Amino acid sequence: MTVWFLLVAPVLPAQRQLGERDTARLFYPVERTVAEALRAGRLPFWDPHIESGTSLLGQVTPAALHPFALLYAALP
Repeated sequence: MTVWFLLVAPVLPAQRQLGERDTARLFYPVERTVAEALRAGRLPFWDPHIESGTSLLGQVTPAALHPFALLYAALP
């Protein structure tokens, strides 16, 4: 445990973490695309906004087929 802490200690300060940027630039837009597709009654197969387009169903990050993804349809 001590060795692990020594390895990760340099990135623990908030100014060194990428969580906020990852959330704002990747997770939120992807989840919004999933929600829009579900509200329109479509399965979210493709996201045209990431690079030149990317599959949503073929990736783990969007979790488009996860049961909780249905909550996106009800949330604004």
